Amino acid sequence: MSVEQNKAIVQVYFDQVLNQGKLEAIDQHFTHDFQFHITTLPLPVKGREGEKNFVTTLRTAFPDLCFLVDHIIAEGEKVFARWHLEGTHKGDFLGFPPSGNRVVDVGNDIFHLRDGKITEVWVNEDSLGLMQAMGVLPTLSGAVHEEPSWRSKNIPAQPSSPESNKAVVRRYFYEIMNEANERTIEEIISPDFLFTIPTHGPARGPEGEKEEVRFLHTAFPDVHFYIEDEFADDQRVAVRWVARGTHLGDFMGIPPSGRRFWIDGIGSYHVIDGRLVESLVNEDSLNLLVQIGAVQLPSGK
Repeated sequence: MSVEQNKAIVQVYFDQVLNQGKLEAIDQHFTHDFQFHITTLPLPVKGREGEKNFVTTLRTAFPDLCFLVDHIIAEGEKVFARWHLEGTHKGDFLGFPPSGNRVVDVGNDIFHLRDGKITEVWVNEDSLGLMQAMGVLPTLSGAVHEEPSWRSKNIPAQPSSPESNKAVVRRYFYEIMNEANERTIEEIISPDFLFTIPTHGPARGPEGEKEEVRFLHTAFPDVHFYIEDEFADDQRVAVRWVARGTHLGDFMGIPPSGRRFWIDGIGSYHVIDGRLVESLVNEDSLNLLVQIGAVQLPSGK
């Protein structure tokens, strides 16, 4: 299957399966050994029937839900989708009774396809913001659960290759996120750069990125990111990563706990002329707060 055909299959998933509840499309577009990994759920969803049950549960909890896809990145048999969701909590969800609250969520999905069918999906969404919108958890100081409207209007001077874009993003992880190298920030972070993550921020430009990295390494001095999956087109790079570290400093007003953590995340990284102009990240922030002892999830019914 071509890249464009794979993109079209992913769009069908959002338009027909999630937004319209057409479960028969799962039989058509998913493999029998399909797996679905989402940070909100404790275990992966397996098989076509598992996916049907998940979609039914989601649409029962939020019957008016509507997903809008912001952008798609694809290479080979891998597709990334950045999406926004709106809906009303009108039914039981994960054991929590309906609140009637309007919810807004944002997320990043990575799809693996095989022979024109979806075989595995990884999802990172704003699970913390979703729980807060449902009234399950209180809102934390500094949390930002909507994206800024500002976007770079830069146009690349010349087309770049997916491989060169991946190289820029690898430097971002290895030299900036892991080593806090401010010289690399000055080299590869555009003056128009925008970093967005639901828990806090946003950060703008090289100076904003320096502040963000200092904030991260103050809270978690030994933090280390590992790239699990990456693919790209001529402007954007999709990355699925895991991070490990120890909570040794203040984090959003939460005093150091000394606890170790392990979380995963997915990001979309926009590269123009060898510099990053945008980083749109979703991470398992709810699980991070649980692991460092800042949040205790109440039990559902």
